[in-house]
Amino acid sequence: MRLMLLFSLLLFPTGLRAEPGRPAMTIERTSEGYWIKEGNQKVLFYQRRTRSLEGKYARANYVHPLMDLDGNEITEDFPADHPHHRGVFWAWHQCLVGSSSAGDGWACQDFHWQVEEVRQQQKRNWAALEVQVTWSSPAFKGKDGQPVPLVKEQTTIRVERADENQRVIDFNIELRALVPELKLGGSKDAKGYGGFSPRFKMPANVVFRGQTGEVEPTSTAVEGGGWMDIRGDFGNRGSESGITIMSHPSVPGFPQSWILRRSGSMQNAVYPGATAVPLQMGSPWHFRYRLLLHRNPLDDTQIERHFQHYSR
Repeated sequence: MRLMLLFSLLLFPTGLRAEPGRPAMTIERTSEGYWIKEGNQKVLFYQRRTRSLEGKYARANYVHPLMDLDGNEITEDFPADHPHHRGVFWAWHQCLVGSSSAGDGWACQDFHWQVEEVRQQQKRNWAALEVQVTWSSPAFKGKDGQPVPLVKEQTTIRVERADENQRVIDFNIELRALVPELKLGGSKDAKGYGGFSPRFKMPANVVFRGQTGEVEPTSTAVEGGGWMDIRGDFGNRGSESGITIMSHPSVPGFPQSWILRRSGSMQNAVYPGATAVPLQMGSPWHFRYRLLLHRNPLDDTQIERHFQHYSR
């Protein structure tokens, strides 16, 4: 895990410089998970312990709430329209062993995330959580009648101290198959959604801009390049702010297509789509995503400059 953290530090240069007078980053453990804070201001919470809604949609291993630069909560958990959605999460509808279904991690059906270990790293300018998670499903059991471990996940969530108007949050996700013939895939329809998926509280005046320019959401995936900027009045401050989701060029399927929604849903960097693909033993998947929270709108040139720095 410590090697993983060193690897993540090398992978996650930000290009931002925190202001000298701002408070240091800290981590606070609770019975449910971990708060990452800047001084006394909460930035995000990692949900380690399994949560459910009256026994339904049980899940763990995700981020909620996520706060904007002014301390406003900008993610949703158990939303009424899609109660399986949760903050910032990464999940797939299809988890197959051979031709047999081993649960639905997206819909939180017959699926379990066991957070085995969480390591904390904190410096003045950043804080990180390194988590080890085992995936399993009661729908796929061994000869002893117990659920078989399916995937070993190692994820690093790294939060930068903010400068005056921006904050960087990086996700480095590694998935290793623990059984042969394992496949992961998105929804088995024309949308094919699955993968890295933030569920934001969307403002009414939202605008989407990708690497290719302004993007209009449709019912199915759209193209937008390596980043997608979502801008509007996120904090209800009466002024525009934004969140940029960046997909690193090293991720499988880059440049990924995007499932985008103006309201009532998540925003998804799609991989692999409707057709499940093998996660082969000994050949892990590596995903790298960045959230760039900005208090004021950024033009495309500014975002692209940041993306090019991230892509190195």
